[in-house]
Amino acid sequence: MHSNIYQPSGKSSALIYVIAFFFLLIGVPLLSSVYSLLLWYIPFIYVHFLFTAGLGIVLALTLNKILKIGKVRSKKLANCLALIAALLALYFVWTSYITLLFNAGETITSNLTRHKLRGGLSITKTFFNIEDFINISLNPRVVSETMSYLYAVGAWSIFKITVKGFVLGLIWFLEAIVIVGFTFLLGTSQAEEPFSEESNEWFDKKILPYFIKQPENLEEFVEDLKNGKASVLSSLEYDSQSSMDYYQITTFAHSNEPVAYINFSNVKVSFDDKGKESQDVQDLAKNVKVSLSDLRRLEEQFA
Repeated sequence: MHSNIYQPSGKSSALIYVIAFFFLLIGVPLLSSVYSLLLWYIPFIYVHFLFTAGLGIVLALTLNKILKIGKVRSKKLANCLALIAALLALYFVWTSYITLLFNAGETITSNLTRHKLRGGLSITKTFFNIEDFINISLNPRVVSETMSYLYAVGAWSIFKITVKGFVLGLIWFLEAIVIVGFTFLLGTSQAEEPFSEESNEWFDKKILPYFIKQPENLEEFVEDLKNGKASVLSSLEYDSQSSMDYYQITTFAHSNEPVAYINFSNVKVSFDDKGKESQDVQDLAKNVKVSLSDLRRLEEQFA
């Protein structure tokens, strides 16, 4: 491992345990219940994945905020909290869904030919009973028995075909992978960012708003940067024209610290069918230590 790369201290504030407790006890069940309600009343299979990914992303964003407030500089603690949050979210998704199922009533069918749905769209009325939700959540046996029953007879249908058995189990498995994956992979990044142990504060983060051209020898540049050769930064060139593939620098600085840190990243821009832009950011050199003078020269270089 490169000695010039920032290493978290492994410390954290005692406040993290208080915040995490309320997040896991209240926040996670609330988010999971909203997710179940969305799936119940918007039963289009093609948006199911978007809602599932959305739950994982919201959990991850919230968890990173909590890690920042709790001043967590321990990757192990961050991973532990992310895993617990993801598993609890899966459990509460099921308890909230079963709550809706137990309180289901009349089914309304509407003919929506523009959606090309054979036989129309059917939505079953229900209501969310908090007391039932608490009782079911405190009784894992009800959850397991209901899952077994639904696995055998099916929980929903598409094109008049009831989805059950192996296919339904596979969908449940993929749903779990998406929620756990997004939460675990995206919800722990804050714990790795530079922190001033002297001031007990996070470094100020800033993304330099410039498009940077690819270095002539990218691999050599990245390796030199990781090894502390900050002089290679002077070889970077500003690209006046935005492109679909460029490089950017993120800086971390603190007024009471004699050093700073930078990330050197590759950004790939893409657009969907509706013209919405998305970015895929890959950190090639992360949390690399530089002197304050090197940082100032870098900022002036692209000013």
